Amino acid sequence: MARTTTETMGVCERVLEFIRTNQNKIAATGLDPAALESALEAELSVFRQEESQQETLKATLREQTTKTRASKRKADKKGSDTIRMLAGALGSDTELGKQVQRLSSDIRRGDSPAADSSGNAPASG
Repeated sequence: MARTTTETMGVCERVLEFIRTNQNKIAATGLDPAALESALEAELSVFRQEESQQETLKATLREQTTKTRASKRKADKKGSDTIRMLAGALGSDTELGKQVQRLSSDIRRGDSPAADSSGNAPASG
């Protein structure tokens, strides 16, 4: 079973403490406690740096997501307001007025030549 970040850091810290406490007994087995400690400290240091960078990127992504959602809401409102304005100016009973009122529902249904159901422009060719 995979360990959490906290568990991994805790295990490594406990292993380092164990090595430091039992250096003589470990050395008596033929292992080099200083080399073991150094290697584990190096890996733990890299892990901490990577984890810190990941947390920074997560925070940046959350901030960007908030900005993107706000921009989407503004664009959606502007598009809807523009449809209403055009329908009013063209007359909601005219053919052009009816066409402009159908624009957003056509996009949602995928009836628009301007975009497919995924919102992507159609391939030319």
